[in-house]
Amino acid sequence: EFDLGVFIAHMQMASQGDGAVELFLKSYDIEHSIDNDLVYQFAGIEILRRLLGVAQLPLSISVGQKRKLITQAKAWISK
Repeated sequence: EFDLGVFIAHMQMASQGDGAVELFLKSYDIEHSIDNDLVYQFAGIEILRRLLGVAQLPLSISVGQKRKLITQAKAWISK
């Protein structure tokens, strides 16, 4: 779940969209049993870590896009 969460977080920060994330998880879950809530909680933590923490990424996105990602991350962590 940790690795999937980190991957999904980076997909979101790269503006891949929810459709790509859902397709990835659906394809992955065919072969493996995963806890989707835990995956999204890890994804939320990774987004916050990469936008607000010491390990920030030099993303070329607007403040509004960052705000949207932070809001999404907080919702995922609260699941």
